Amino acid sequence: MPELLVEQAFTSTVSRTTLPQTVMAELRHLTVDITFVIFERAGSNGFPGTAGSSLTHTVMKNEWRISYGVTPSRTSVPVPINLSNQVFWNLDGFMADGPKTIANHTLHLPYSGLRIDADEAGIPTGDLKGNKPDSRYDFWSRPQIIGPSLRTKTGGSKANGYDDTFLISRPQPWNKDSHPVASLASTQSGIKMEMYTDQEALHLLTWNEPNGRIPLKETQGDIDAPQYAAISLGMRDWTDAVNHPEWQRGHKILWGPDRLYTTFSRYKFSVD
Repeated sequence: MPELLVEQAFTSTVSRTTLPQTVMAELRHLTVDITFVIFERAGSNGFPGTAGSSLTHTVMKNEWRISYGVTPSRTSVPVPINLSNQVFWNLDGFMADGPKTIANHTLHLPYSGLRIDADEAGIPTGDLKGNKPDSRYDFWSRPQIIGPSLRTKTGGSKANGYDDTFLISRPQPWNKDSHPVASLASTQSGIKMEMYTDQEALHLLTWNEPNGRIPLKETQGDIDAPQYAAISLGMRDWTDAVNHPEWQRGHKILWGPDRLYTTFSRYKFSVD
């Protein structure tokens, strides 16, 4: 089965930043789903506005569904909201006698002909770039094996691999429940994962950390996860849109007491 680097990756990331950890309270726990809630006052973690938020994970046969809901309070100023879910995947499950990276994985982003340009520090510049056919960013024209492009320097990132926000440009109607915005597959395991979402961007991030950061299980070879051990596809709205009014994304980023923020996504798995 596909292997997750969720908890370990989160711990590794937090330990190298000054961001505080936020604890969410468990509201409901049923057979197939669990819901967490949190209430944050204005100024918490440096953000304006007061809001109550909920996160629900639902696990069904061959599916994982994620839903967010945020309610700004009646007295709050508009709140910048752009929620995402970052999970690192390896569809080969780090099999002891198999590959330990996602180099053999195939990725397809059928609606992502554009990406957000970023500077050397990874901060969006405000420009949008086209993912030219047959370039290392061309995952839209056809499914592409990830491996050949992993060690090519990413424009906008000092690390090799990928750390880029791809836009999702879908015609109306979106058909978000039947048309995946991303497909990831491995010929080694035969597992295919499709991502469906109502969001309009996704952040493609490969595990670019050097060796020695996360130990694998003994049954997976009893070694440290190597560079490019996994890949994350985080659904979201346009990264840093709150600082780029020229994108005209205010109605998608700033939420006041007159509107309820909701977003739904799901991962669907199959085996060829």
